[in-house]
This record gives sequence, structure tokens and C-alpha cells, in this order.
Amino acid sequence: ESLKKQPKPKFRLGASCERLYCAACTIVVTEFAKVVHAKYDDPSVTYIHQIADNFCSSNFDEVNNTTYNAMVADFCIQFNKEFMGYKDALMVPFEQDEDLLNVLQPQSLHNKFNQICTSVGACERSFFEFSTEPANKFQSHWDDKCFVCQAFAENLQEQVLLNRYITEGNIIPIVAATCHRLNLPAPYDALCAPMTVGT
Repeated sequence: ESLKKQPKPKFRLGASCERLYCAACTIVVTEFAKVVHAKYDDPSVTYIHQIADNFCSSNFDEVNNTTYNAMVADFCIQFNKEFMGYKDALMVPFEQDEDLLNVLQPQSLHNKFNQICTSVGACERSFFEFSTEPANKFQSHWDDKCFVCQAFAENLQEQVLLNRYITEGNIIPIVAATCHRLNLPAPYDALCAPMTVGT
């Protein structure tokens, strides 16, 4: 009888709306960083705003956006709202970056996620913090690998849900880039890497 009364672990099915909204922001920032990097040596581009002005319409309209779903496209539109400060929130971290050649490196991207997505209220800072401290009693027996696995699975799930289509071809690079997106501290990154084996 006493065994029946013991609480069972509860697991959320699917990513929360808050985490998905945050992930949508990080995708937009990542795609913007890719364009900034691609335009690094372009003599016709002098200022970041030249990239930002048409970024969303060029990358996330119905014709060009073949990768991500409407949530990502809708979030990008928010960065066009100059009166709300969203556009500056996107541009300023890139304008202040003195090493745009390495803008796609994990630490650089992670810093921009933190700066941009928290400033516009899309993410909580805790979303970018990795911890091995148990959040509840059901995690009390977890080792470091369990916490890394949870972070890996959550990040991968968010990416899958925000992609328009998932095929055998596009899931491989999504899985392979998960540790890159997480940017875990060195001891934990080493635990993360084997989780992409098979990709």
C-alpha cells in the first residue's frame, strides 16, 4: 500500500512554449550571424544595418524560408520594429563585436544569444546556464552525463519542432550541431560529443 502512494516521476511531453520562443530567437540570431559572416569581405556592406534592413524579408518570407516554421519567421519580424528597440537589440552586439570573422564560433554565438534574446524578453538567462545541480528529487541520483543528455535532448527537440520539415537528410546536421549550439563547459562538452555519434 505504501508503495502505491509514492510519487512517480513526472515528465513534460514536448518543449514548453517559453523554451520554443527562446529557441526561435536563437535561430534568428544564428541565421543573422551567418549572413554577417558571409558579408564580412563584401565591399558593398559597411554597416550592420545594411544587412539587418532586409534580413527577415530575404530569409524568412514564404518563398525563401524553406527551413523553419512560422514561429521563427514571426519572431524575426519583431526585429523590424525599431520603435520597440528590437532592431537595435539585434544589431548592437554585432556592431560592438571586433572579431566578426569568428562570429559563428560557439562562444561568440552563445554570448549574442544571451545579450539579444534576453534583452527582448524572449529568453531567461537561466536558459543559457548549464547546471549539474538536481532541480528535484528525481534528479538526485543523476550523474554529469544525465544532465548533459537532458540538455542535449531538450535542445534537439526544440530544433526539430521549429523546423518546417524533418527528413533523414536534414536531421543529420541538426543532431551533429547540437553540442555546438549548447556550448557546454569543456568537461561537459566532452560528454556531449559522443551523443552525436552515428551522424
